[in-house]
Amino acid sequence: MKIQFRTGVSILCIDSKRSVGLFCVLLGLFTTVQAVEPRSATATPEQEREAKIYQTIEKIISRRDRLLPKFAVVLRGESVGTSPDRGFSEYLVTHIRVTDRKKNFDLRSGIYILDHRQEIGDELVQIGGTWKGRKEGGLLVNAYETKPKDTSVGAWKNKFANAWGYDPFDDELHGVTVFRRPCDGKGIEQSLVGSAKYIRSEIGLGDRLTGHWELVFDDGAILDWTIEFDPAVEMMPIHVNFVTRGTPQDYQDTRIEWKRHGKWLLPWRVELSEGDIMLKNVSTETTLVYHWLIGDEVPDEIFKSEDHLAALMDHLKLPHSVKVGHEVVSPYQETPEGLYDGLKGKK
Repeated sequence: MKIQFRTGVSILCIDSKRSVGLFCVLLGLFTTVQAVEPRSATATPEQEREAKIYQTIEKIISRRDRLLPKFAVVLRGESVGTSPDRGFSEYLVTHIRVTDRKKNFDLRSGIYILDHRQEIGDELVQIGGTWKGRKEGGLLVNAYETKPKDTSVGAWKNKFANAWGYDPFDDELHGVTVFRRPCDGKGIEQSLVGSAKYIRSEIGLGDRLTGHWELVFDDGAILDWTIEFDPAVEMMPIHVNFVTRGTPQDYQDTRIEWKRHGKWLLPWRVELSEGDIMLKNVSTETTLVYHWLIGDEVPDEIFKSEDHLAALMDHLKLPHSVKVGHEVVSPYQETPEGLYDGLKGKK
């Protein structure tokens, strides 16, 4: 049986220059799920592939929803970029998410590590109706700020806009930008199924199933969205690509590798690359490895600690800055071990 999603309102936002680099899907106000009877015996091969595509997406959503109640993950890696104006740049990058629905706890953080020492970024924490946050050099060394009563939740989130966090499986399917630019939508139900128009699919090497969608914007720009699902990893996505039609230099490309973590099949490394001709031929490549804690693996100390983020990093034995007296001590942070293992042309 295939699922069908109907969205009440779907709003796609993209910057005025139509840059893929600022692609964000603001998802609909409501979604209903409707069962659809299997196709008849006279279905064409294309119709059968389409049905399998949406059955695959339904299973991915189900896997995601089983994971969401309680998990912690740290994505650590390296980003390198080039541009005519700034030349070559290189820095370490970290994405963090901790959530426990029973405790009404959610933490998101995004961190750049400059010169392998200086941590710059945002952290946003929600505990029930209380919102806290830290910015820039205050990460991991200063006390949290608490949202004043006269500040709206929206304004508070905007203040910590670089607390990228991570949304399991939605981010992999949405590609490069959502790894750095949080969207407040509800996931692939509204974007991939609700807003994007399915075009076609094909079977490739190793029986991999590739689906093609398009997103059409008010100014006529068309974004081509391609996802490759691999039966070798239980039909999870291994390659996601966005290209602005007519401008192939304006693209996003995501490649995902999967591994077992206990009973869970989870992403363990992701390669992100993008180009943006609107920003003078800027190109960026980022490689990240995942550190997962699922369910009871998430220690209570994270929730009890005065510094939730430091407690997580300490549990995973990951280096970070600490405050000793009045001094901030920032250890040298190496590029994560094994980051590029098995990747051709990488360090």
